[in-house]
Amino acid sequence: MYDSIYKQSDFPETMINFLNLDLLKLFKKYNSQGNNLHCSYLSVGEQYENELVVIAREPAWWPEDFSVEELNKRGEEDIFRTKVYHHSIYGYNSQCPLQYVTDLWGDTEIRKEYGTTFNTRIDPLWSCIKEVVMKLGICKDETNWASSIAITYLYKIAFSDGRYLPDKSRKLQFEHCREMLHLELS
Repeated sequence: MYDSIYKQSDFPETMINFLNLDLLKLFKKYNSQGNNLHCSYLSVGEQYENELVVIAREPAWWPEDFSVEELNKRGEEDIFRTKVYHHSIYGYNSQCPLQYVTDLWGDTEIRKEYGTTFNTRIDPLWSCIKEVVMKLGICKDETNWASSIAITYLYKIAFSDGRYLPDKSRKLQFEHCREMLHLELS
């Protein structure tokens, strides 16, 4: 059914892709009360050497968001391919999918290109991750440190406005996310 996305034979990634599509299918009936959603995928920095995988609660920002209406109109495969998978593998505007972390760090004009006011420098999660990466010596480059990690989230679908999810949407995706996390860690 989803052959156009899955040409690879890498079992865990293929299973994760199918789980993501099933998860998006579940959210087709979700009442988001007008809130847009975003869906994250395991992102691996281009300089990652199996040293640090960060597991966060749910994404505070993702390059593309979508409404439930858009999900119903375009379908889960199109939303997954264009708004989730592409950015996690190729990045927003570079070869490193985690380049957005350093692009959005501090007072920078580049946030306009991303269409966001999200500042990773004042986000406690990203500030903590940078400190850990630098203190452990995983990366020596202060400007490109995010490319040395991999990051995933316990909950894959979140509100795009940065609010935490209510119980209903967390419960809706829990089993899929648990299974995806297990595969990501393998």
